[in-house]
Amino acid sequence: MYINFRIFYFYMRKKIFFFESLNLKSKWIIIFFLLVLPRIIYIYLNSITTDDSIFYLNVAENIKQGCGFAFKNNLGECQSLTGGYFPAYPYFIWFLKSISFSNKMIPSLVSIFAIGSIIYLLHTLYNYGLEERKIYALAFILGFSPISFGYSRYLLIEPIIYIFSVLLLAEFIKLKTNPKYFKYVYSRIIIFTIISVFFKPTSIILIIPHFLITIYSYGIKKFIKVFLFSLRNSFSKH
Repeated sequence: MYINFRIFYFYMRKKIFFFESLNLKSKWIIIFFLLVLPRIIYIYLNSITTDDSIFYLNVAENIKQGCGFAFKNNLGECQSLTGGYFPAYPYFIWFLKSISFSNKMIPSLVSIFAIGSIIYLLHTLYNYGLEERKIYALAFILGFSPISFGYSRYLLIEPIIYIFSVLLLAEFIKLKTNPKYFKYVYSRIIIFTIISVFFKPTSIILIIPHFLITIYSYGIKKFIKVFLFSLRNSFSKH
């Protein structure tokens, strides 16, 4: 057993040396696939639906049939959804299924986006001085944390909200460390926030603390000025 451990140790050391000899771009690609492949395998080996998943699939089917963002009541009539339901996720499912995505392909795509957001965060931290070895440890923690990995196989909104949470965290780090580009970074923050709210309105709770920190750091006047500037640009595009 001692010999086997030594063989394993030297094997892992050889792999680590090989990894360290690669250029940074190759390392990012390897990290991406090491994080995304277990998720996709996890999805295809397990059930992906819950009661909420079936509800979203039914709404997406109603959209396909021309019923819109609605459910069918006991009389088989379309009845618009109101209250805490927002349309982004059912429309997201409808769009993917309209281009021939299977049910399991949808969370697979979401997992790819999720790992992409993690890589974006790690790249941001690396650019602002976090040591390379700590980047790899953080990649493992974020990629396989129960919050991230556990829900990744389900057809639910939560994995998508996780994506926006990670993206927003990266943008707030940029906002804090590089105030020179305040306007552009803050515009992205507002866009990400609006999109995440259209998926799930309660996601605003995740953003409020960051906005309070921004107000404290830059002042209420600058906060409101950039917010109005971003809204004006958003409406002018439409």
